[in-house]
Amino acid sequence: MGVDEMADGNGTAKTLEELIRSKHTVIAIESREERRVEKIIQRIGEGITPEPYAIRYWSRTTGITDSDGVAVDDGGLIRNSSDAVEHVIKTKERAIYVFRDIHPDLSEALLCRMLRDAAKSLKGVKREVSRTIILLSPYITIPADLEADVHKLVWPLPNRDELKAVLEVAKRNLSKDMREAMTEDDCEHVISASLGLTVEEASSAMALSIIKLGKLDPKLIIQEKKQKIAKSGRMEWLEPFPDGLAALGDLENIKDDLKDKAEHFSQDAKEYGLATPKGIILWGPAGNGKTALVKALAGEWGWPAVRMNMAAQQSGLHGGTEQNLLADIAIVEACAPCLLLIDEFDEGIGGGDSINEVDNRAAGEIQTWLSDRTAPVYVIGTTNNLDRVERERPQLVRKGRFDDKWYIPLPSEVGRKAIFDVHVARVKCCEKKIDTDKLALASGGFSGVEIEAAVNGAKGTAYKDGKRPVSTADILAIVKGIIPTSKSASDRIAEMEQWSKGKARWASKTAALPGQKQADGLDLETR
Repeated sequence: MGVDEMADGNGTAKTLEELIRSKHTVIAIESREERRVEKIIQRIGEGITPEPYAIRYWSRTTGITDSDGVAVDDGGLIRNSSDAVEHVIKTKERAIYVFRDIHPDLSEALLCRMLRDAAKSLKGVKREVSRTIILLSPYITIPADLEADVHKLVWPLPNRDELKAVLEVAKRNLSKDMREAMTEDDCEHVISASLGLTVEEASSAMALSIIKLGKLDPKLIIQEKKQKIAKSGRMEWLEPFPDGLAALGDLENIKDDLKDKAEHFSQDAKEYGLATPKGIILWGPAGNGKTALVKALAGEWGWPAVRMNMAAQQSGLHGGTEQNLLADIAIVEACAPCLLLIDEFDEGIGGGDSINEVDNRAAGEIQTWLSDRTAPVYVIGTTNNLDRVERERPQLVRKGRFDDKWYIPLPSEVGRKAIFDVHVARVKCCEKKIDTDKLALASGGFSGVEIEAAVNGAKGTAYKDGKRPVSTADILAIVKGIIPTSKSASDRIAEMEQWSKGKARWASKTAALPGQKQADGLDLETR
């Protein structure tokens, strides 16, 4: 049995067979895995007894063909999709007709009318001449006037059981010694690395690993997955920090809250009655470690992390924005358990100066998924404008979609020292004693990114000066040359802090709410 036949879409194949048997005459299937789905359709149709279905295919390039690619167009190549549907209505052959890539034509009134006619007329035909039309496309949006006549299936990416079958096929190409040396844990790591890939992509990645290395290496498979995720330009694979949350300075409140939250996804937690965590909103001035927190959390939990760019989801095609979102969500869910960073989600659909119909539809898709998802995906949304999102789209960030809202403030002097300590510890060549107290005092108003830039700048200075150890003076000189962004954005930062009072949890123990004292007894410095 081949790889395609093994992967039946997490039960979707059974649903499809039930729809065909119950005479659902027009079915839409959304899948990027045309070859895989077509093989399953053929298996279903030919396996129905006592009268199996013939399988026919239509595309603009081939017209109508049988499963061997031989034309069956009755006297001419039918390239027009409406004419092909008319052919199905008129023929008397018991068959399943698979229409490839018909989605661009669904905006045409004639095709929609023909499909409605087909759905109606094929319902009443005798069993021996029954026909089913399957619309198979990588992305497909059903027009409103067809929704009552077309049943849509979204074919999921393969799950662990299906990828295990792919792995078993791939193992046949290993040497006997290598095959026998693979432990159960080794197999699980390969399967985990393959989550989010199609059957064909997983099979190709495993084959490449065997050809290059003579073994099945999860790291190489992950590299292939990173490239696949990056192709669309809408998502990015994030590298976790190996040290986990310890890699971050400051932000002790949120670190304490998140450290063990992965356990809440366990079966034990479900049996106890704990609610499955949904995710959090992070907001605050730019450069204060929102993305770094996600990478650190990925390292702490041992989960993969993916960043979704909401602005890049926008498409000029009808239904394109929603299709982009759904395709990316399918990849994320297949990678679960995982972290999903929706970075600056307000730029895409959270709010803005102009909210159009596309924004509304896309926001609806995200809201539905955030509320209804069952896959263990912990969502972290970031924004610099939560006050605006709450004003324009409060439903997007309500409880039930996110668990908490956290404000990431500019670090206080104590917080800056902690951040300097982290970055200085990563410097391979520096003096034994770097005075981070002095650096923290001199860097008032700095964000975490600006502190990191100061340390990196000092490394450049020391390297240029004979590759000597980095000193406190080197870093201090760079600090003095940086004008922090907070200087020009002081009014906006004050607004953010004031708005967060009573509306968001404070991520830092050493930075206090406006008008309060810091947790360590120090006054909050003037912003």
